[in-house]
Amino acid sequence: RDIVYGQGVIRKDGEDVSRELWMDAYLPKGVDGPRPTVIYTHGGAFHHGSPRTGYVVEGAQSSSPADYCHLFAGLGYAGFAILYRLGPEDPVASGKGYTKDQSNRDSISLMLDRVNVIRTGLGMEPLDAANPRDLKSLSDTVLAAAEDLRGAYDYIVRDADRFQVDTDRIVLGGFSAGAVTSLNGAHGMQAPVAGMFMLSGGPVGFDLGKTMTAKTKNAPTLMFVGQYDLSGAIVSAPSLITYYNQIGVDLTLAWVAGFGHFYPSGAISLAADGTRQSVDQRLVEFVARVTQ
Repeated sequence: RDIVYGQGVIRKDGEDVSRELWMDAYLPKGVDGPRPTVIYTHGGAFHHGSPRTGYVVEGAQSSSPADYCHLFAGLGYAGFAILYRLGPEDPVASGKGYTKDQSNRDSISLMLDRVNVIRTGLGMEPLDAANPRDLKSLSDTVLAAAEDLRGAYDYIVRDADRFQVDTDRIVLGGFSAGAVTSLNGAHGMQAPVAGMFMLSGGPVGFDLGKTMTAKTKNAPTLMFVGQYDLSGAIVSAPSLITYYNQIGVDLTLAWVAGFGHFYPSGAISLAADGTRQSVDQRLVEFVARVTQ
């Protein structure tokens, strides 16, 4: 627990200060040698949440990062659940690992409704889509999260011997904001990973048309969308799927029937190939396939 993997800059009382970034590692017992690995990023509209807790919202429940990491550790994988900088801290994006023209700050509007629901619950002022300063603040938060995930990935790769990680078999994944961040790490910042999965996420923060093409090495992707998911996830899915198909991304799309944005790992998912599997079963099979 509490493994410090780096530092992140936030704005406090008008000044830029650094704070520690940490993660929890879930390592299987009795497994020697380099092993495939999952790095899981939590959700929370980039404003709350942690690597150790899930959500219960109006009776709907999502499994926690710890639940997913325990699942994979029990199967012989190394699992890592990371903390990243959140909106209330006013993160400062460094721009490291990508160019300015590769970011897409306008895409932030897709998630503004949900973000403002969370901000209101936290006693914060809602953000205004017509205010450039508000959009920059939120887009900095999204980009900073991607930078933090990349920092955690780099730390794990550097310490691969300590954690017994096979650096060629690392998969990124997460829920909601964590799904967006995993997408941004794998396809926005092009981290050299074996695969990426998204539990109700979408393309926010990067212009994927500039970061991935048919000629780049694009990580295979597993994408879940709830039947009654948030509008941002549903609206953005068709264009993302179309682009992935256009450039030849290995994509599996699964529909979580009967659920909205929040669903447990045991929820049933339906795919275009006719398979009917729980979310966790589909995840396990995907990770096994891309890391074999």
